[in-house]
Amino acid sequence: MSYLIFIVGIAFNGFASFALKLLGERTDHLASLATLREPLFWLAIFLFGMNVIFYALFLQRTNLAIGYPAFVGGTFAIVLALSFFILRETLSFPQIFGIALIFGGIILAVR
Repeated sequence: MSYLIFIVGIAFNGFASFALKLLGERTDHLASLATLREPLFWLAIFLFGMNVIFYALFLQRTNLAIGYPAFVGGTFAIVLALSFFILRETLSFPQIFGIALIFGGIILAVR
């Protein structure tokens, strides 16, 4: 059950960040009251809210020292995949190497 909570939580977090990125590309008033009229903004808020619930449930079932890096790393992977495959953002070799180091560190931290 903890794995399902983990996967759903990082998906909510990753997609919320993705929604904000899309909104930021669509509008020049992201940091203004006009943003409150944007449905994509409210979708991001909802997704972030759901993320908090699933993150809390996940932390209930694991140690903070393990849960936090795993959750952040999982979210990092979702955002990376969305930005690469959907937004067609490019990654240089140093970025790929840095990402590999981050994932290696997370793997070591959660062991």
